[in-house]
Amino acid sequence: MEYFNISNSITWQNLPWNKINEKLFNLQRRIYKASQRCDYTIVHKLQNYLIDCDYIKMIAIQNVSENLNKYYLVYDEEKYLINNQEKFTILQQLNCKKNTPSQFFKDKVKQYLVYLCLQPEWTAKLEPLYYESRNTSKNRLDARIKRFFCTNFKFKAYSMCSLIISNKHAVKYISKEYLCKKLQTIPSIVSNINLWLDQQGFLEPLINSKTGWEWLLPEEDKLFMLIEKIIYTGLEWSIFSCTQLRYKINNNCKFLVIFYDKSKFFYFDNCQISFYLVKDIQNFFVAVGCDPNLIVLNNIQANSSNLEILEFSLTNKIKSYKYKYAVEPNKKAIENLIRKIKYLLYHKNQKSKLRSSNHLSISLSTKLIYIDLYNWHMYFNQTVDLDMKNRIYCVVEEMLYRWYTKRSTLINKKVFQENKNLLSSKFHNLHNELSY
Repeated sequence: MEYFNISNSITWQNLPWNKINEKLFNLQRRIYKASQRCDYTIVHKLQNYLIDCDYIKMIAIQNVSENLNKYYLVYDEEKYLINNQEKFTILQQLNCKKNTPSQFFKDKVKQYLVYLCLQPEWTAKLEPLYYESRNTSKNRLDARIKRFFCTNFKFKAYSMCSLIISNKHAVKYISKEYLCKKLQTIPSIVSNINLWLDQQGFLEPLINSKTGWEWLLPEEDKLFMLIEKIIYTGLEWSIFSCTQLRYKINNNCKFLVIFYDKSKFFYFDNCQISFYLVKDIQNFFVAVGCDPNLIVLNNIQANSSNLEILEFSLTNKIKSYKYKYAVEPNKKAIENLIRKIKYLLYHKNQKSKLRSSNHLSISLSTKLIYIDLYNWHMYFNQTVDLDMKNRIYCVVEEMLYRWYTKRSTLINKKVFQENKNLLSSKFHNLHNELSY
């Protein structure tokens, strides 16, 4: 691409837009490819370059100016026009920390730049395993979640009740630490997102009060929608797809499901919904990093004749929770953990028979086991209680002892006991270390 100085007498219309767009496309494609390979060193290097590139800033200024004009034409029928000379001025003052009359516009440009950095990286991370059709090339997170629950659970329409939680409220009160930990991106993006969350600097979608449909311009404030997807994807859906949620009322065990549809969460139950189920919802919001004390829920009972809408505070209902509550990982999740530890201590020979791994020292084996247990607890943090933790450790301890007896001639008994005690103390401290 031919480089040029923006201070020259080049007009905004005569900029080589085709070449600039081509440069943006190539940068995003390289970020996408690096994200697919999990090469985050290259991803962060390219993101740093993209967010500081003057040519990409020109694209952001042009797109934001056009779409803000369209947005305000619909919102209050006013024109929001910026002349070409002002666009060059904004480009030169974009990194200026002092507040200017065009501060709102500068924030929108920076948000769009952050979106251009994060979008290709997270497109690769959220890439579906298969597409609904040949014409669908974008990630359909909502469709994938719908498909999972529709194929694994059955509901009766006439007896279905739901608790509707607005996605918009959850995003306003998200945990910044949770979001930044999940992004794992460059410091400049993290600091900007923290600032915008503190100042509530995101432009939310326009919602039609009659139909409930959300209206948002294609290019305007895409970062807001991307952050929503990032928050509600990954760990939280894996938790609820790999766990059994149940509550006991009159000794009857009933299964519950969190269901995602457009911008709302539906909490389904086969019987009439009870206020005592709020504890389950609280755990869900804790899992996704939200503060449940700040969220107002709507209890909607769906009947054939009428709809009763009752607003209540989550905090007050949690205090009145009386019934027993049990959440635990699925058996397959525990079996996978045990199998992984087993194949760490043993290996298969040419006849596919298990043999102890003699190359492992006792200190290295206990260290690797602890890493596997720690990662497993991090993944199922919200669903592991003390009793289950003890049961899992008993299995691991027996497995480790059997492995030791087969290698008793190679490992000193005193050294083994010291390492086993160290593993036990670390393991039993996990519950307190990983508490929210």
